[in-house]
Amino acid sequence: MDQRKYFSHKINDLENIYSSAGDDCAVLEELEEELHHRSTQRAKKLLERVQGNLDAGDNIATSYVEKSVVPDVSIDNPEQDKTIDWQSVLSDEADVVANSNDEMFSKPLNNRPEDIIDTWTALEALSPQTYKKPNDLIVGHGSVVYLKKGCEPWLKGEKSRPKHQLYYVVYLGAINLDQATEKLLKRYQDKRIERPSVRGLASLGVVILNKKGIPVPETGLALSSFGWAYARALSGNLNELKYWEAAEKLLKEGLEKIIYRQDSDGHVLPFSFEKAEQVFQWLIKNCGIPEQDTTSPYFAIRLYQHFNKGEPEPPLLNSFFLDDLQRAKSALRSNAIGKALSQYLGITKPSHQYDVLKDKSHIEMALQPKNMPLGRWPGKGRYPLVLLQQTAVNLAMQDLSKSGLFSVNGPPGTGKTTLLRDVVAAVLIDRAKALYAFKDTDDAFEHSGQMKLGNGFVHLYRLDETLRGHEMVVASTNNKAVENVSRELPQCAQIAEDFGDLNYFKTVSNALSDNQDDTWGLIAAVLGKSGNRSAYINKAWWDNESGLRQYFLSITGQVDYELDDNGDPVIPRIIDECDPPKNLEEAKQRWSTARKRFVEVLTKAENVTAIAQKSYECHKLVDEMKGKLDQIIRDQADQRKFLESLEVKERQFTVSLQEKETKRAKAEAAVNTSKQEKPGFFKRLFSRQQWREWKVAHESVLSTSNLARKAHENVENNIKSLSRRKDEANQAISTSASKQNTVEKRLDSAEAQLEKAASICGEKLVTPSLWKQSHEDQQNFAPNFTQEAQNLRDDVFVEAIKLHKKFIDASAKQLRQNLGVYFYCLNGGKLPHDKRALLPHLWSSAFLLTPVVSTTFASVGRMLKDLPAESIGWLLIDEAGQATPQAAIGAIYRAKRVMSVGDPLQIEPVVTLPSSLVQGISRYLGVDPDHWMAPETSVQTVSDVANQYGTTIPRDLSEIRIGTPLLVHRRCEDPMFTISNKLAYNGLMVHATASSHSDITELFGGQSRWFNVEGSAQEKWCPEEGDFVADMLMKACSKFGGDPDIFVISPFRIVAEKMRQRMRSEMNRLAAFGIEDPDSWVASNIGTVHTFQGKEAKAVILLLGAPSPAQNGARNWVTSNVNLLNVAVSRAKQNFYVVGNKALWGDLGHMKLVNRYLE
Repeated sequence: MDQRKYFSHKINDLENIYSSAGDDCAVLEELEEELHHRSTQRAKKLLERVQGNLDAGDNIATSYVEKSVVPDVSIDNPEQDKTIDWQSVLSDEADVVANSNDEMFSKPLNNRPEDIIDTWTALEALSPQTYKKPNDLIVGHGSVVYLKKGCEPWLKGEKSRPKHQLYYVVYLGAINLDQATEKLLKRYQDKRIERPSVRGLASLGVVILNKKGIPVPETGLALSSFGWAYARALSGNLNELKYWEAAEKLLKEGLEKIIYRQDSDGHVLPFSFEKAEQVFQWLIKNCGIPEQDTTSPYFAIRLYQHFNKGEPEPPLLNSFFLDDLQRAKSALRSNAIGKALSQYLGITKPSHQYDVLKDKSHIEMALQPKNMPLGRWPGKGRYPLVLLQQTAVNLAMQDLSKSGLFSVNGPPGTGKTTLLRDVVAAVLIDRAKALYAFKDTDDAFEHSGQMKLGNGFVHLYRLDETLRGHEMVVASTNNKAVENVSRELPQCAQIAEDFGDLNYFKTVSNALSDNQDDTWGLIAAVLGKSGNRSAYINKAWWDNESGLRQYFLSITGQVDYELDDNGDPVIPRIIDECDPPKNLEEAKQRWSTARKRFVEVLTKAENVTAIAQKSYECHKLVDEMKGKLDQIIRDQADQRKFLESLEVKERQFTVSLQEKETKRAKAEAAVNTSKQEKPGFFKRLFSRQQWREWKVAHESVLSTSNLARKAHENVENNIKSLSRRKDEANQAISTSASKQNTVEKRLDSAEAQLEKAASICGEKLVTPSLWKQSHEDQQNFAPNFTQEAQNLRDDVFVEAIKLHKKFIDASAKQLRQNLGVYFYCLNGGKLPHDKRALLPHLWSSAFLLTPVVSTTFASVGRMLKDLPAESIGWLLIDEAGQATPQAAIGAIYRAKRVMSVGDPLQIEPVVTLPSSLVQGISRYLGVDPDHWMAPETSVQTVSDVANQYGTTIPRDLSEIRIGTPLLVHRRCEDPMFTISNKLAYNGLMVHATASSHSDITELFGGQSRWFNVEGSAQEKWCPEEGDFVADMLMKACSKFGGDPDIFVISPFRIVAEKMRQRMRSEMNRLAAFGIEDPDSWVASNIGTVHTFQGKEAKAVILLLGAPSPAQNGARNWVTSNVNLLNVAVSRAKQNFYVVGNKALWGDLGHMKLVNRYLE
C-alpha cells in the first residue's frame, strides 16, 4: 500500500493529474496502476481514458518500430544453443554428490582459510535479495513499466526528469522462493521447529538500458547467484557452489553475446521484450533451473539518475556479502589481507590464551595507570568504569595499538555501550594529539590535483598519515544495535550536565536527531542504508540551515546570504549557532589558542597519570619493603637467638676450660714426677725389670698428659671459634640494623608518596590486596583514579573535541573541497580513475568531522565499496553474537583494528537455509561447521577464539571460550538477574541493580509469577492463553494509560502473530486508554524472542503456547535453548511473568530453573 504513489489522492486529484500528463507514459502507467485498485464509476471512466491514451501511445510506438530501419540480424546463433557443461568446466576441482540423502563424502576438516571463505560464499550464493511485487524495486521517483512486445517504453521517446538521465532496469525473470524453498527443505530435510520464513521472488538478473533502449556497456548486466546456486543445491552438486565467481563470468559471457548484439555498422542494437524472453530461456537452460519454479520477464523499472552520478550501478540482487567474500578471497590469494582479517580467519593465531579470571595478574598488568587512556567519555553522573570494563578498554587499546582483533564478552546489562564510549573517547584523543602536532593546519594537507564536479572544479587533498587510522565505524547485523551507539552519542543525556554548553556542530546533530535540539555535537552519525546516507548528506552538507557547506563558505568569505523582507541578511542556523570564525585569519588564531588549552589539559592528565603510576610502583614498593622489613626483623630475631646460644656455649666452654686446665696441670706435674723417678744408667743396665716398669708407667703418664693438653687446646679453640662467631653474629645484627634503617626509609618515602597522591588515586590502585576481597567487591571496583582525577580525564575529552572543531575551522579551505567530493561519493558518485587512490583520504576527512559512523553489515559492501583493505582505523562490532561469521568479512577486510562486542549466550544468528544443507556444504569443503558456520558460531565466537585474553564458562557438557568478560549487571532486578546468571553465566555475574517499587507488581499480584493456563491448541497458539495475556495488557493500559512498558514475548512466530491479531481486535479500547498509535504499539511490544534482542522493558510476559500434550518437540526445543530463555528473561527490568501450561512446561529442561524462581 505504501508503494502506491497516488494512494492518498482523491479522484478529482487523479483527474487533474491525467489532464496535465499529456503523453507522459510514466505518469499514465502510474495512474493505471492506481485506478485498478478503485471501483467507483468516476475511477472506472478515468481508467478507460488512461488506457485509451496508453493504447494510442502503443500504436504510435508500433508505427515507429515499423518505420524504423532495423537491420535484419538473425538471432539464431549455434553457439547460443549450446548448454554449458558445468562438470566439464569445473572438472579440475569439482566433485559431485550424486544424492544428498546418501552420506555426504567430505574432505578432512582442515579449516583452511580459502575453504572457509568458499563455504561462506556457497551459503551466500543461496541467499538472494527478494521482492514481493515490482513496486518494491522502485528507487526514488522511478516507476514500474510493464513490458509488451513491440511496445517497449524506450521506443516511445519518454522524457526524463530535470537534471536526470532516464534508464530502464529490465528484470530478466525470477524464481519463486516459496516453491524453491519447499523443494530444498524436502531434499535436505530441515527438522528445525522454528524455521525462518523465506518468501517472495528472487530475480535471475537485470539489464540496464539507456533511454533509447541500448544496454549500458560494462556495468549494464547483473546476475543473481541464486538461480545457478539453487540448481546446484537441488541436484546435489554442492561442491560446485563455491565456484560462483567463475560461473558468473561464464554466464555473463554467454549473455553478452545476446544482449550486446550489434548491427552491421557495429552499433549495439536496442533491447526488446523478445530478447528479455530469450535471455530468460538461456539462463534457466544453462543454470538448470526448473522452469516451473520461475516467472518470466514482464516488467522494468524506470530509473532517474542525476547527471553528476554517471551511469547507474545495477540493483543489488545477491547476498549483501557475496562481493566482499570474493574480494577477501582475492586478497587472501595475493597475501594482501590485514592482521585483523588474518586473525579472524585463523591464519594468525594467539601464541597464548590467557584466562583473566583465573590468572588475575593479567588484569593487574592491564590496569597499571600508565596503560589508562588519558581521557574518557564524560558520561552523565561521571561514573567510572568498573574493573573488567576498564580492563577491556586498556587491553583493547594495547592489543590494537597498531592493528589486530580483540573481543569483549558482555552479558545483558553489563555496560557494553558504556565501554564503547570510552573506546571512542580514547581514539578521538589520540587523533587530537596528532592534530596538535600541526602548528599550521595547512601542513596537514597535501594538494593532490583537482576534478570536475558539477559546473566547476574542486581541489583534492591528501591528509597527513598521522591523521589517518582514527576512523571509527560501528557495525552490527541490525539497525537497532548500531543506533544504540551512534544515535545516543550525540545526545545531551549522554554527557555530564556541567558540559551542557559543549557545541560541536550541534546544529547539524540536532537536524539529524529524531528529537531536534537535544544534542551536543556531531560526534556520530547513522549511515548504512541509503535513506540514512541521504539524510546525512542533505542535512550535514546541502541544507541551507544546517549544512556545513554554508559554514565553510562563511569562513572563506564566499557565502551569499539571502535577504529578508527588510533587506537584512538571513543568517543560517549553522552560522548563527556554531560560532564560525569571521575569516581564516581568525580561525588560525583560534587554532593556536585551542592548541595551548589542549596541551595544558593533556599535560595535567599526563602528570596525574605519572603520579598514579609512581604511586602504583610505590604501592608495589611498599608491599616489597614491608615484606623485606618483616624478613629483616625475623632474621634479626634469629640472629639474636643464635648469639645468645653462642654466649651460653661460651660460658660452658669457659667452665670446661678451667676443668681442662686443672687436668692438664695435674697431668704435666705427673710427667715431671715420673721423669724424676726415672731409673739411672746402672739401674737400666742391671735392673731391667724396674726400667721396663717405669717406662710403661711413664708412657701412661705422658699419654694422660697429652690427652689433657689436647682437651685443653680443643676447648681453647672452641672458645676462639665462638668468639669469632659472636663477632660475625654481632656484625650481621649490625648490618641487618643498617638494612632495616634503609628499608624503613624507603618504606617511609613510598608511604609518603602514596599519602601525597591520595587525592589522585586514593585506595583505587589495583594491587594484590584487591584479590583478597570478595568477588562482588572486586568486580565493582573502579580502578586507579579518584573522582577529582577522573574529572581531569573528562576535561581532556572536552578539549579534544574543541581542538577538532578549531582544526576544522582553520582547515576550512581544504576540508570544504574534500568534504564536497566525499558527500558526492557517498551519494553514489565516482572519482575519476586517476583520483581513486584519494578516496580513503576523503573518508578520513569526513571522520575528522564526524568521528563515528554506524552501518549495518548489509550496507558495508555498497557504502564502503571502493575502500581498500585496512583503510578504516577502527571497526567496533556491536551485538556480534547475532551476526553470521561471514557477515562481517567486508567490514573486517577494510579495518585496521577490530573490536567485537557481544554475547554468544543470547540470540544466535538467523540462518534461513536447512541445517543439513549448511552442514553438508561445510563438511564437503573441508570446514568444521561447529566452529565456522552459523547458527553454531557467530562473529563473536570467531573473534573470541582469536583473542588472547578471555575466560571459559561451562555450557551443556563442555566449556566455551569467551573474550574479555564483563560481569557487573545493572539492568534486571531479582529474580530475573538470578535466573539469567545461573542459566547462562555459571553464577559469575555480579548484581548491581537496587530493587525499586513497581506498580505492575501490585497489579499482577507479584513481581514474578507463573500464570497456569490450560487450554486448547490451534497449531502452537492457545486462544485461552491469548485471552489471559490480553486481559493482563488491558488491565495495565487501564491502570497506567498511555504506553505501558510491557513486552509480550513468545518463542514461536505463530503465537506472536496470533497474539498481535488478538490485540488488534482491541484497537479502540487501546486508543481509549491513551495509546496514540495502537497498531504501532502492538507491533513493537509483541513479538518473538528474536525481535527483542537488545531491548528492555519494565515488565515481560513470556507467552509459551504449545499447549497440547502432543507438542513435546516444540516444548523441548524451547526449554533446551539456553540462549532463547536467557534473552526472554533478561529483557525484564522489574517484572517477569510466564503464561502457559505449567504441568507441561514447568519440569522441562532449563524451564525447571525458571520455574524454581517464580512465585
